[in-house]
Amino acid sequence: MKKDQLFDLMDNNLEIVKEWIQENLFMANEAKNITGQSPYGFKQSVWTNQIKSFIHFGNERKTHLYLKKDLLEYRKNKRK
Repeated sequence: MKKDQLFDLMDNNLEIVKEWIQENLFMANEAKNITGQSPYGFKQSVWTNQIKSFIHFGNERKTHLYLKKDLLEYRKNKRK
């Protein structure tokens, strides 16, 4: 599928796209709960690139969103 075809498909199914985003993308405060970490522990995992944001945007104040499957994988494999 070409990119323009995908974009057309997404444009015609915005509610499904919105549902996927709500179920699969999380800000740091929610992401730390999924990984079972403290706020500092989560920040440290991000700083050391053990957890990477799926997407980030904003120039002056960046917003990072984390993918649920990455967070669950990290939780499964992190040191206890």
